[in-house]
Amino acid sequence: GEVGATPGAIILAATYGEGEPTDNSNEIVQMLKEKMEDESSSSSSSAGNILQGLEFCVFGLGNRQYEHYNAMGKFFDQALETLGGQRILPLGLGDDDADLEGDFESWKDQMWTAFKDKYCKGAVMPNKAKQSEGGASEGQIKLPPCEYAIEYHDTSAEATTSDRHKVSLDHVHGSGRNYFTSIDCPVTAVKELRSPQDGGSTKHIEIDISNTPNNFTYMTADNLGVLPINQSPVVETVAKALGYDLEAVFSLKAAPGHEWHGNPFPMPLTVRECLTRYLDLTSAPRRSDLKLLTQYATDKLDRQALLRLSSKEGKQEYKEKIMQGYVGMVDLLKLCPSLQIP
Repeated sequence: GEVGATPGAIILAATYGEGEPTDNSNEIVQMLKEKMEDESSSSSSSAGNILQGLEFCVFGLGNRQYEHYNAMGKFFDQALETLGGQRILPLGLGDDDADLEGDFESWKDQMWTAFKDKYCKGAVMPNKAKQSEGGASEGQIKLPPCEYAIEYHDTSAEATTSDRHKVSLDHVHGSGRNYFTSIDCPVTAVKELRSPQDGGSTKHIEIDISNTPNNFTYMTADNLGVLPINQSPVVETVAKALGYDLEAVFSLKAAPGHEWHGNPFPMPLTVRECLTRYLDLTSAPRRSDLKLLTQYATDKLDRQALLRLSSKEGKQEYKEKIMQGYVGMVDLLKLCPSLQIP
């Protein structure tokens, strides 16, 4: 910025696991914690002023289903103020259990209003350009930027279950760690414990761990994570619609100009394995996902429908048709058959 300009920061902070920072924010979180400890133990006021003059605002991304809801957003908001920063907008909290994108849009509108009032008094603001339909010309697609590049292998190169347990977690993306430590176990019994008149469901489920590697054990009150898989008909429907070879073996790597943040899932693997285990093909996509998909639609009507559903004005229609209609990716490929995703 210009010499003498007021420093500013806009923080978008996601919370991972049990109130932990994401991998790419861990370093700055630890640094802020150290500075706050110095401030609390120092008799001098200088420690609490290292961010004096910094104007900031924070939006947290979380989920109310977790105990430490939006812990990192709350941490950044408190830490920056404690160290001398000036908050120019109240902390925004996004709830992924409800409408995270709607929460962010509301906060973002407040942010631009606050910025205009504080920094642009008397200035003439440019009109927002009308959103174009984007996407491709009829029958063609122009791919958006992608952080990954795909490398195909001989079919004998597929990784086995035992291989994934040998991968160091230092080489794994934070969001994919469970894929490398999980163990396949058969479900041996499922019993419904409530009567149909209750209107709910409580199930007794037995899982056989007797044949698991490394003498896997389970203690009473341990936590159990369940990684669901897509059914074969769903996988085959998606592959057929997109022209994928289910038996092709591939790996991902960083695309030119992009950094590698670790393996998102065990590799190499078949397209079938990827679609079965690591992609959610049945849950409702976010509105931002629908907007991204417009770039892969070769039919004008498909693009218009996706843009409408992904817009702020189409929020209610999205809720009714996509969320309440339980429309997943497998269904979208039927509703918008011109989607082509290489």
